[in-house]
Amino acid sequence: MIRKIFNLKGFTLIELIIVFTIIAILSASGFAAFVLYSQAQSLSNDRENIVNILNLAKANTTSQFKPTSLTKCQGILEGYSVVFTTSGASANTYQLYVRCSGNDPGSTPPREVKMNDNPYKLSKGVTFTTSGATPMNVSSVFYPVLTGGIDVKNLIGSVANCSNIHVE
Repeated sequence: MIRKIFNLKGFTLIELIIVFTIIAILSASGFAAFVLYSQAQSLSNDRENIVNILNLAKANTTSQFKPTSLTKCQGILEGYSVVFTTSGASANTYQLYVRCSGNDPGSTPPREVKMNDNPYKLSKGVTFTTSGATPMNVSSVFYPVLTGGIDVKNLIGSVANCSNIHVE
């Protein structure tokens, strides 16, 4: 009597290839979805940070908050601005400034002084864009004291996924 030496239990090569192909397709689509979600979250986070800085500038102007440091604001408070740098060494950064008439007596308009030494940076892959025929290196939003208006130079947006900020 001849016994079967081989016991044929297991998967065929075709079955294994199909399973690995399905796993690879699911992994690739999951990774792509994660990358898109991560980019959307970065854009949303940066948008919220910019809105918070703009609201801080508006609140400081409305309350006529004048920094107490001798180097920050000498003379009459004229307002606060947020300056967006779009190119150069400090590209894709923004910073809060205070404008006072006595900071530099010889300058017109008055010199703006940084409220902090470290500018805020955008996340990787998010950039500022400016509008107009000729793009500028710096755009800004200025909140003057007592007039209730704003002075916006250029518009703010982003590359790829677009997120607009409406300033009132």
